[in-house]
Amino acid sequence: MVAVLAMGLCSCETVGKRISANQEMFNAWPPETQQQVQAGKIQMGFDRDMVLVALGRPQQLKERTSEAGASEIWTYLGTRTKQVSSTLYYPPGSVYCPPTRRGNRGHYHYPVYQYTPVIQYETYERRRVVFFKGKVIEFEVMN
Repeated sequence: MVAVLAMGLCSCETVGKRISANQEMFNAWPPETQQQVQAGKIQMGFDRDMVLVALGRPQQLKERTSEAGASEIWTYLGTRTKQVSSTLYYPPGSVYCPPTRRGNRGHYHYPVYQYTPVIQYETYERRRVVFFKGKVIEFEVMN
C-alpha cells in the first residue's frame, strides 16, 4: 500500500490534498491520529502511510542496519538564504545638474555609496523520521 500511496503524493501538496487523495484510509485512523495528521504533525508509533499523508514524500531515503535490525530514515529538506558578504558599489563620479527655469542654481550630485548583499541559498535537513519495523521510533525537527 505504501508504494501505491507514495506515487500519488508530492511533498509540495498540502496536507488537505493528501488527505483527500487517501480519504478512506484517513477515516479508518483514530481521531487523535487524524488531528495530528491534519496539523501536519507526527508522533511515535505512526506508520509510513500516516507520515506520508502528514508530511508528504521525503526528499531522501536511507537505510541503516544495526544489531537490532534494519531501520529506514526519511529526510525532508528545506532551503534558506544566508548573506555571505556585501559588495560596496561605487557609482561613477559626480554629476552636474544645470540651472532650471525655476531659478535653481546649478549644483553637483556626488556619488552615493551602496552596499549590495551577496545572498547564498543553502539546502538543510528540515526534518528526519526514523522507522523501525514500519513504525516511527524517532523524529527530529531542525531549525
